[in-house]
Amino acid sequence: MELAGDCLGLWENIYLMLFMAFSLRKQRIFDVWRRKETAGKQLIFSIFGMGACQLSYFWAVQYSNPGTAALTCAFYSIQPKGLLEEFGSLETAGWGMFLGGVFLIPFAKIWEVPGVWDMQTFVLLSERLH
Repeated sequence: MELAGDCLGLWENIYLMLFMAFSLRKQRIFDVWRRKETAGKQLIFSIFGMGACQLSYFWAVQYSNPGTAALTCAFYSIQPKGLLEEFGSLETAGWGMFLGGVFLIPFAKIWEVPGVWDMQTFVLLSERLH
């Protein structure tokens, strides 16, 4: 399993979730950051809930099996209860995925994209984008 490729694929969903939250709730998506208590809880959830859960899940699947991986995500399910009740699922999960993804960058080594990156690759990509 290629962790970098899997993590890069998640970024699209992260931006979509935060965009949806912003379009529905406007500036309220930043309310979680206005109080130290909720900001701290969101950071803890982002790093140890969302980020660590994703990392341990990828590693468990890679080195063990999906059943073992599922057991690693209990914190992810329990810790954000208060945040979910106060701020909603889009904001809580969106910020959790975004900051958890930032936390995963050193582990995922997103700068090490597999494949051949030569002139032909860039020409084909540019044609596809137009």
